[in-house]
Amino acid sequence: MNALQALFETQAAGVASPQLTLVLEAYAGYDNGADFNSPELLRPYEAFLRRYGQDVAWSAAGENQQGWRPASPARLNELRDWFGNPKARFHDAGTVRFRGGTRDIAQAPMLSFTAYPRDALPSICCRAALPLTDGHLADVRTLVREFFEGQFPLAAATVGFGLAYDGLSFDQCQIEQYFRYWAFRHPGLVSSGDGSQWKLIRAGGLHDVNWITVLGQPLSDRVGGLAALQRAFEPSGISCEAFGAGGILIQAGEAPELGDTTQGDTVDLYRQVGRVLATLREGIPAENQVVPGMAREPELRAKWANRFFQ
Repeated sequence: MNALQALFETQAAGVASPQLTLVLEAYAGYDNGADFNSPELLRPYEAFLRRYGQDVAWSAAGENQQGWRPASPARLNELRDWFGNPKARFHDAGTVRFRGGTRDIAQAPMLSFTAYPRDALPSICCRAALPLTDGHLADVRTLVREFFEGQFPLAAATVGFGLAYDGLSFDQCQIEQYFRYWAFRHPGLVSSGDGSQWKLIRAGGLHDVNWITVLGQPLSDRVGGLAALQRAFEPSGISCEAFGAGGILIQAGEAPELGDTTQGDTVDLYRQVGRVLATLREGIPAENQVVPGMAREPELRAKWANRFFQ
């Protein structure tokens, strides 16, 4: 892992390089009827706190996040307080961000979770960055099920290599200039952005694929279900298994890959997954993908977002 971490050294004097982590990212759509009162809306948040709450050092909560403050029991519980207030839950976004590290250096474990009710399609986006350990890699499917299975209204999720980046700390902002290079050199990286993905979520469909890609039931139905995907990926080193009520978990290889386009490695297994699932990209505004380092370059964001689908 040290060799992989060394790929992300920066030339910014006095600024630490971002930590390479294992990222679980998911989005969901829910309704203000059947799902509105379900504690399962908070499933990823609760799973994160059970496993990593004692390692959280900093938090930034509320819609108008003003930077990192020391974590406290009250701040860790803020999303539960939001859920317990039906008026707030209907009108205000419930959002929290947690991380380890120091005030200026982000380290895993990290969580960004936002439930946004003020829309015709209320939505959730969630990103958890976990320490890159052999244990997490070995138990990854258990982690994914713990975070996103059950009655959580999952649309889709991905798991792969990602960088610890919070977008709030001044020192972190100084390294954003490197992210575009890293993203295109190492296509196996998930986006390091945890900002607003609402335009993508509202469009439906599939945002990305990676080492592990999970489809909720609506997307699973659109590709013909588990048996159809098992046939499509046979034999390729890509496995499929049932996930929750009608969903599918797809794993491309035994371990995540970064790839390296300077060496001609574009992560072919992930491209195979993308080609099979390409119909789920219809209607997706790829230029709206949040990718640090490309804020003013929608064409590059679209190119990056489609890297495994073309």
